[in-house]
Amino acid sequence: MRKLQMVDLKSQYDKIKSTVDASIQEVLDTTTYINGPKVHEFQKNLEEYLG
Repeated sequence: MRKLQMVDLKSQYDKIKSTVDASIQEVLDTTTYINGPKVHEFQKNLEEYLG
């Protein structure tokens, strides 16, 4: 029986893995978990995306 897959998250993640992993490592290295620069960057990008 073939497994039906609606979204291939593994394949999507593999394409951006190095960027995601580097960003996570940066947050861990700087210990800026709450309201740090990556949070502000994400907020800015999300605001631009949503208009």
